[in-house]
Amino acid sequence: MSAVHVSVEALQARYNAERDKRLRADTVSQYRDLGEVFADIDRDPYTPRSERDPIKQQVEVAVIGAGLGGLSAAARLVEQGITDIRIIDKAGDFGGTWYWNRYPGAACDTESYIYLPLLEETGYVPTEKYAKAPEIFAHCQRIGRHFDLYSKALFQTEVSDLSWSDATSRWTVTTDRGDTLSARFVVIAGGILHVAKLPGIPGIDTFKGHAFHSSRWDYTYTGGSPTTPMDKLAGKRVALVGTGATSIQILPRLAEAAGDVVVIQRTPSGVGVRANRATDPEWAGTLQPGWQRERIENFTRVVSSKPVEQDLVADGWTEIFLRNPAAMSVMDEEQLRLDAIGMEAIRDRIDTIIGDQATAEALKPWYNQLCKRPCFHDEYLAAYNRPNVHLVDTAGRGVDRITETGLVVDGVEYEVDCIIYASGFETSSTHLRQLGFEIHGRNGVSLTHAWAEGAATLHGVHAHGFPNLFRFSMLQGGIAINFAHILGELAEHAAWIIRHCHDEGIVEIEATEQGQSAWFQTLLANMSSLGMFYAQCTPSYMNGEGSKAASAAAMRSIPFFGGTLEYIEILRAWRAAGALDGLEAKRETSAGGSEGAVTRGGSADVGRPDGMSTVFGSLAGRVVVVTGAAGGIGAGIAKAIAEAGGTVVVVDIDDAGAARHAASLTDAGYAGGSIRIDVGDEASIVEGCRRIVEEYGAPWALINNAGVQDRQLLLEAEAGEWDRVLRINSRGPFLMTREIAKAMVISRMGGRIVNIASSGVKGQLVRGHAAYASSKTALLGLTRVSAMELAEHGITVNTLLPGGVITTGAVSSKGPPFDGPALRPPPLGMCEPRDIAAAAVFLSSPAARFITNQTLSVDAGWGIS
Repeated sequence: MSAVHVSVEALQARYNAERDKRLRADTVSQYRDLGEVFADIDRDPYTPRSERDPIKQQVEVAVIGAGLGGLSAAARLVEQGITDIRIIDKAGDFGGTWYWNRYPGAACDTESYIYLPLLEETGYVPTEKYAKAPEIFAHCQRIGRHFDLYSKALFQTEVSDLSWSDATSRWTVTTDRGDTLSARFVVIAGGILHVAKLPGIPGIDTFKGHAFHSSRWDYTYTGGSPTTPMDKLAGKRVALVGTGATSIQILPRLAEAAGDVVVIQRTPSGVGVRANRATDPEWAGTLQPGWQRERIENFTRVVSSKPVEQDLVADGWTEIFLRNPAAMSVMDEEQLRLDAIGMEAIRDRIDTIIGDQATAEALKPWYNQLCKRPCFHDEYLAAYNRPNVHLVDTAGRGVDRITETGLVVDGVEYEVDCIIYASGFETSSTHLRQLGFEIHGRNGVSLTHAWAEGAATLHGVHAHGFPNLFRFSMLQGGIAINFAHILGELAEHAAWIIRHCHDEGIVEIEATEQGQSAWFQTLLANMSSLGMFYAQCTPSYMNGEGSKAASAAAMRSIPFFGGTLEYIEILRAWRAAGALDGLEAKRETSAGGSEGAVTRGGSADVGRPDGMSTVFGSLAGRVVVVTGAAGGIGAGIAKAIAEAGGTVVVVDIDDAGAARHAASLTDAGYAGGSIRIDVGDEASIVEGCRRIVEEYGAPWALINNAGVQDRQLLLEAEAGEWDRVLRINSRGPFLMTREIAKAMVISRMGGRIVNIASSGVKGQLVRGHAAYASSKTALLGLTRVSAMELAEHGITVNTLLPGGVITTGAVSSKGPPFDGPALRPPPLGMCEPRDIAAAAVFLSSPAARFITNQTLSVDAGWGIS
């Protein structure tokens, strides 16, 4: 298809409507753990458990996880001459995801020549362009044999605790088998797709038939095997819950075997042509040394929109990016048309293959092509033409409930004998939920406690307070379409560092706080376009199921959005420099102890607002109202106010989000609560402020933070949108000030009002922000007049101008791509909500009694850039 004659505006309206009806208040918390529902559903159905005696052993490296990441790490360590290793995994063999995923039809969705690791090292070439699960699992076993890793593995073993000892400079690894390992270094390669999840459907545990998760396929019930037909499903009614990448591979085989198949769909996937084919032996014979690395990097360059002389992989993935290099970013009108070409081809393919028109319409995806992970399959769509396959589209709502005999959708019950949950894996939960064990670093501090306010790492690998620990994950780390590429690079990185420590007599390495702060600044500086793209997408695991009320802690969990190649180059350049920048190293002395630390820097820490009450005067017993405080800057201010002793009232239109943030503060021992107010509605403001005074007493301070920052180019702007922005950003603060100031005056105690404007009023402009900049400029006038009129009552009024700070509000804002002077990085690095919060605490404090009608910029030097 060479062109698409479609209104981009109409298409985006359809996309937005489809997204909005799938938004849920519970976002990622809608899912449940397997063990919460079925006691035995998480058992290993493939390998009988064999008993053994506990092991007590001292090793150089403990590798936790035996999937692609753990295998690659162990192999690279062996290549570096480090063979004193133990590998621990709860599975019965190597493979990770490919040990568990044995469902019928399972295969890799990126080319096997670039996905399967260590092909050249093991002398193997996959038999197909897209290898199936049994071949991938067999290759994992091949790696284990090639590098003599089986003798080092503890299978069917789960880590129960990981604790550091300063006395020995070692980690103690304990397991559910009673093992105690003392390891100098620990590599955690727990995988990103191994903790299976279930949908939180009411009644899920009441079903009397058979049920299992796709990653624990029950061949004792279905019959057959990954390579043979399922011969026990004849006449059975089976429900397949989900239409993501897993279901697309399952359905063709399931449809051939079962009596009837009911496919439950919430959001359709975009399914392109797979065109799998056998490996050409003649081509395989021409491969030269270094061919796999070259092919991997060629693919990554294409899908990173980097120029290449030749597209070596030439598949559906590379076609997307060669057609539209901006496929994974906020797009302009022409780029949206290019994206539409791909999606129209997907929808046209459905019309061509599917015989029933209603089924075809329900299967059509309406979102930008990379909002959900694209799927490629040559048999999935055709399966719906079979008379025994029935699509039940839930129009984005999901299943109403599950009964003893089936599933209810839109009031209609579908009775089945078996339910198969193809509901995916945890990707955004805490490390404790992901790994299943706690990590205790220096002084017994847990990683959960250390990261209570958000993750802090160097490169997503090292963490301060947790020496000699390497983590392979997306949290503050790299992301990739072919994640095996990232895992391979991390394996080389960890092996190099451990070898370097051996060669240099280093007994401990640990991320410095300065190095972590510098890395977080790098993350912030690289998040804008890709983060905003996903924020506008239909809910999926790729955007936290559409969550926009992310806390400051969640913001610190972002990955490196600057590109796969860029992340890899950062690691390679770091190793090439050899200075261990951002790490603190302790070297072994001749007496066997360790000498003083050598610290390699990074920029200074951005600081915390803790203890502000002792610096600026206590806010104890003072009620502070913060609007727009469910997330972003407002949430950071509310937390800082609470830490300074104030009773904080979290105000937001997002009632659930405000309640969650308030609960997080009260659970931590702080005082406060939440009230829903729509600052765009006068009646809501009047009633909400009345409730605040009634429930908490007269406020001491009001911080007008709530606002929106959607964009409209001037020549395309609509008056209605202009009015909406000014109603929320300007009229709202005016009305909040009027109502709260009345209570302050009556109380005769004085007070503080802080208006949160924007550095945009001083020239840090963004195209499309005419309404936003105007609304924030209006706050300067409101501050001046309010300060004059309220001074006689002891009430000060000031304005803060944040700049260079990325929040969920900014990321999720709507409009054309970000462009303008405000995209320049500030000289001091990107701000965080806590930096704005520190200034807000000061202006709200008794110490600021003689400061009024002032404007304070907190923009990391943006004004001088």
